[in-house]
Amino acid sequence: MLTLRYDESMGQLLQESSRALLNLTSALQADSTLFEKVYPDPKSVKLDAATITQVLQMESIIPPNRETLQKTIPLAEVASENDLVIGRLLRLSVLQDPSLSKGWNKLADWAYQMGQQVVENAAKSNNKVPLTPEELETLDKLIPNIAESSKKKIINIISQVKLKDSHLAGYEYEKWDFMRRDLREVNALMSVDDDIFQGIIGLWISVFRRTYALYDLAGEAYFKYLSLCGETPASGTISASLRLLHLTVNHTMELQDIQLGLSKTPSTQWKAIIPQLFSRLNHPVPVVRQRISDLLCRISAKYPELIIFPAVVGSLTTGAQTSETLTNIFSGTLLNKETVVTTTSDQETEGQSNVLMLSAHQKIVEELKKVMPTAVDQVSSFVSELRRITLLWDELWLGTLAQYSGEVQRRINRFEQESGRLESNSSLTVDDKLKLVKDKYNIVFTPIIYVLDQVAAITKSSPETPHEEEFQRKYGTGIDTLLEGIKNPEDWGTPCKAWSYLPQLQARLNSRVNKKSALKLAEISPSLYSMRNTEIMMPGDLGGKEHSVQIARFEGTMTVLPTKTKPKKFSLIGTDGGRYTYLFKGLEDLHLDERIMQFLGIANQMLSKNKRERDVKYFARNYTVIPLGSRSGLIQWVEGAMPIFALYKRWQLRQQQHLENAKKLEDAAKVVGKPSDIFYAKILPILRKHGVSKIEDRKSWPISLLKQVLHELVQETPRDLLGNQVWLRSVSGEQWWKIIQNLGRSFAVMSIIGYIIGLGDRHLDNILVNLDQGYVVHIDYNICFEKGKILRIPERVPCRLTQNIVSVLGVSGVEGLFRLGCERTLSVMREERETLLTLLEAFVYDPLVDWTTGITGGLAGAMYGGGGAQEENEKREMEHSLTFSMLGVRVTEMKGAWLENKHDLQAALMQVDEGLSSWQELVTISQKNGEQLSVLHTNMSTLKEAEVNPGHRLYSILDTYRKLWKEGWMWLDVVKNQLQSFISECDKILTLYNRATASVSGPQLSKWDQEAGRLLEQNQILSSRTVSTFLENAGQREQLAQYVSVEKDMRIRMTGLLDELKRILEDLHVYSALTRSTNIYANMPYI
Repeated sequence: MLTLRYDESMGQLLQESSRALLNLTSALQADSTLFEKVYPDPKSVKLDAATITQVLQMESIIPPNRETLQKTIPLAEVASENDLVIGRLLRLSVLQDPSLSKGWNKLADWAYQMGQQVVENAAKSNNKVPLTPEELETLDKLIPNIAESSKKKIINIISQVKLKDSHLAGYEYEKWDFMRRDLREVNALMSVDDDIFQGIIGLWISVFRRTYALYDLAGEAYFKYLSLCGETPASGTISASLRLLHLTVNHTMELQDIQLGLSKTPSTQWKAIIPQLFSRLNHPVPVVRQRISDLLCRISAKYPELIIFPAVVGSLTTGAQTSETLTNIFSGTLLNKETVVTTTSDQETEGQSNVLMLSAHQKIVEELKKVMPTAVDQVSSFVSELRRITLLWDELWLGTLAQYSGEVQRRINRFEQESGRLESNSSLTVDDKLKLVKDKYNIVFTPIIYVLDQVAAITKSSPETPHEEEFQRKYGTGIDTLLEGIKNPEDWGTPCKAWSYLPQLQARLNSRVNKKSALKLAEISPSLYSMRNTEIMMPGDLGGKEHSVQIARFEGTMTVLPTKTKPKKFSLIGTDGGRYTYLFKGLEDLHLDERIMQFLGIANQMLSKNKRERDVKYFARNYTVIPLGSRSGLIQWVEGAMPIFALYKRWQLRQQQHLENAKKLEDAAKVVGKPSDIFYAKILPILRKHGVSKIEDRKSWPISLLKQVLHELVQETPRDLLGNQVWLRSVSGEQWWKIIQNLGRSFAVMSIIGYIIGLGDRHLDNILVNLDQGYVVHIDYNICFEKGKILRIPERVPCRLTQNIVSVLGVSGVEGLFRLGCERTLSVMREERETLLTLLEAFVYDPLVDWTTGITGGLAGAMYGGGGAQEENEKREMEHSLTFSMLGVRVTEMKGAWLENKHDLQAALMQVDEGLSSWQELVTISQKNGEQLSVLHTNMSTLKEAEVNPGHRLYSILDTYRKLWKEGWMWLDVVKNQLQSFISECDKILTLYNRATASVSGPQLSKWDQEAGRLLEQNQILSSRTVSTFLENAGQREQLAQYVSVEKDMRIRMTGLLDELKRILEDLHVYSALTRSTNIYANMPYI
């Protein structure tokens, strides 16, 4: 018994001690100067100097166990000594009382912040951390004899602490296989032993774990905190779950143990961030997708009503192409010239992401079917039918015609201009003109016809409802005839005549739509109308009721609001008999609105923790948004709220009635109108008066004129429209004062929150006010995160604070409750900034906001969600075809003018050629003159030098000339003597030549011919016959043979000499003839 009491007392003591430690850390974090008082230098020997040191010594007295924390506080360079002391104190608090959830939460927050600083510092160094001396020593032991350059490469690799994109391609991150692959790229490690290689990998893993040790500690503490909270939501559970999700998806490999904790925490603690969990289902790492999918399945088992709508919506794939068509039609992107061209790789990546999301959603749906199969089927039918009636067929045609009516008229005017220019072209024949008219018609109107064909393809499909059958019966044939007349005009003299029937069709459809502001559900969707006693949970916040309310049936009518996208208001009757009203909005992505509502809900939780002013309530009025795909969704109808613009409209009508009663009909007609029309009616005359030529360009409008118009409009608009309504609705001064206070705080809260999230597009239709309870409701959060600053007309104000809002704040205006409310809200937002930033961080990773500066569409989406790549390709091919066709038309038109220009160009080129030749001559003359001028300048400078220098060489030029003259005459005599000798030699040679010529020319040559003939004849006579006879008679036959041989050889030689002599004589004859001819020509007179 005593032991039990002792244990209870000890437990209470440890719990109080833990709370005291938490209070101490809070005080130290709030005021760092307290460290000097309670924690001076730990090495001091003073007895009063070790207060916290003694407390920290209790860490060794209380050993950790499974229920507490076994990890120590990691050392980090970014953590100061004071930070480490706070961390140790927080660790000691959870060691003393492991059941105290607040201690775990504070320890996790501290570790997360410290870990965030470590990772941010690493990111500044290209995601690398320096190795510690111990790690460098370990590396040296593993590879002692490696070259310094190789060692630097290894250090550069193992200091990398961020997972690369290439490492996420498969399952490498689970086995750290990428480390082996990266290290193998170092040549020095190619031949090392496997033990050494594993040692290096182990060192790299230790570097990872050292870097992320604080994050690992934070993850363990957060999971412990969520487990201790159990099924009860606490103030810090949202921040804890968001941070755990952040660590899971952003540090998959580095913190693998955190993924295991997702399956052990209570599913209740993840309810608040279900949208963020769904958005991570396309994570590139398979194990992360698996863990998050398992977590959502676990949540669906306990809270199916929270999971069923997003899961079923994500698993539906029908209607994608029709939806994309409607998006492009109503946003005007079908005619947008600045089409964003997506590459094949981008389309493949997006397709893979969509497949992963679809697969994960289908898995969750399968789990839901195990719990509520009927409800899943009913929700699928519910969502599909709502998507189908996003735009009814008559609304679709009316919206399309209204969207493109201005464009049609512009193209008609353009075609008429082109036709007029073509008619005045005298170089074309009648057949050529007719062909070009047809080509131009197709070029100008094909994009519009393409849009109309897209709409017609939708409305030609088989009707599924009585409303669609009626539309086809009344308008189907007429639309077909109209389109045929547009595509193939009967009279090419007036081809635009068929387009005049479009306004008539638009007027008929407009009359039809305006007459049916309330639609019968049985006509537009018999499937929804026939739903009875379903198992579908009533979507959204039910005002504090449990999620046991199911949809019993639909009310029989839907109200169509008169805006561009035709949103439909309808009511659902619950099984509790209650009536729940929603607005079904199509052609717009409501995921962003859903996240903003989540942000407002968390902000309200923060504002509700106001301990100083318990009776004062600060809150931002939010409502439920249920996206039904990427292009449609349900919005909970806010009862009792009205747009501020409605008050302004009522005032306009009262003013008009007053002026009509006073017989001022002309002024009465000017009162009622759109604010934009009133603004332009004032600004345009002033701009013309001041000579502003570019009226279409708002950037050229002077700021002073804009301010002038603004002041005039402020003076003409009453300041107390909102204030008067509050006064008239209040039954007592006390009620009036309470509503004024509530409105002031509500405006303050939404102004600050709107400033934080960069909220824009705050026109009076998007700000609703509840005058009975005194709060404002903002709707349409499509323009967020400073997107308003990049609109065509940029929004520069942080929030809307016009004179009517200031007037309702009371006598003090913005300096009273409004300022206090702003300060209080901003103070709370700053205190809880970590949670808010973690929540807003999801917007960066989720495809909810267009972060680019180019805005290429009017609306955000379409009704079913999905593809459109095929339609984009068709559009691109059409644009290319039209571009080349227009080029061909222009070339044909200008053919005659080009032929005329050809002759003119040839003549001009000839003139240019002549001019260039003249210019070249002048350039040559100019160059010569320049050279002469340069010589003259040189001579002039020489003369000037001689003038100032008496010893200049110019003065001795005469003596030099005389000397050279004498030398010249001397050399002249030498040359004359040499010439005389040469002439004498030539005379001798000439004399010999004349003698030879006379010999050749006279009778001597004939004598030589005769002598040569005689010699030839004598050579034929055998002069050796006597000798031959003698030798033969003497018996000297050998000598006779030798004689005969010698004689024969001599005769041959003589014959050769005589032939050569004959040729020489012939040459002499030829030379003699040539000589005579030369003399004859030389003696002839010159002609």
